[in-house]
Amino acid sequence: MARQPLTLVLNRGGLAGLVATSAALAAPDPPRVGLVFIDDGRLDTEIRREAVRRQADFFGLTRLDELTLPGLFSRPTPTTSRPRLAAPRLLLEALAHAGTQKADTLLWPVACNTRPADVSRATEIQLVAEQLADLEDPLPGGPGANPRLLAPLLGYSDQQVIELGRGYASPFALAQSCEQTINGHTGGVDAPPCRMCGLCRRRAAAFRTAGIADQLIVSRV
Repeated sequence: MARQPLTLVLNRGGLAGLVATSAALAAPDPPRVGLVFIDDGRLDTEIRREAVRRQADFFGLTRLDELTLPGLFSRPTPTTSRPRLAAPRLLLEALAHAGTQKADTLLWPVACNTRPADVSRATEIQLVAEQLADLEDPLPGGPGANPRLLAPLLGYSDQQVIELGRGYASPFALAQSCEQTINGHTGGVDAPPCRMCGLCRRRAAAFRTAGIADQLIVSRV
């Protein structure tokens, strides 16, 4: 019997991770799918972990791995902070994990809202991470034997991510975005979003432009 391919999805409980998971499961010949949660030391870790667990439960996924990478952040820090070289360090650790789990594909659900400079930068990071993984720890079979690193939402706008998720019937209410909620200031994962922070405004604009009601808002009014 042929081995069913394994796809691992980097997921911290947000919209992009949710939609990337939905897309992986909706493939014509769907692989086995598992989620990889990253504990990177930010203040939102507990709420994000619970959001990912709920997404896994919704999709019926029994594989939920966790990578603890406290070195990405030297101390607890707000969710909007970005340390230097965080993305390539994260991807190399995730590729190493995916390789040890004999995964065929690793999905990085980065979404740059079609900003050309960000898309270009993320594309370069993706390519460099794959090349370094092959050079540092070559697997039997030579270059390309490591898991493929894919960024399926890289060139998508926020609106397009929402529209794609609607097509896959993604449970938007299970995706966390609010800076206040995910930083633990308003009662945890079940608290209503503040609708005022930068992430809430960006999320609201995406749903509004797509002409879709945000299930998170509807379910927590």
